[in-house]
Amino acid sequence: MRTKALHEQYAKSIFNYCLRRLRSREEAEDAAQIVFLNAHRCLEEGVEPKSERAWLFKIAEHVVMYRWRTISRRARVEFPIDVDSLAERTLPLG
Repeated sequence: MRTKALHEQYAKSIFNYCLRRLRSREEAEDAAQIVFLNAHRCLEEGVEPKSERAWLFKIAEHVVMYRWRTISRRARVEFPIDVDSLAERTLPLG
């Protein structure tokens, strides 16, 4: 129940923070969802934050940093290939 109340009170602020940092609505939605999942898990384990707002934003900061690292790794591995351009640069066989 407490997670629901936190979500109702802070969801928009957390989403906006994630959106400003990630610059992608889809990434921000995913990040905000992860923030509240992590918060729920912590509350279930007995964590009692002194300041709920500060605590949620600290979780959001960590989630955003993780997402940035993931996006960065993905960008290095996945890149669009222009097949026509690649074919022009390839030496003919035989």
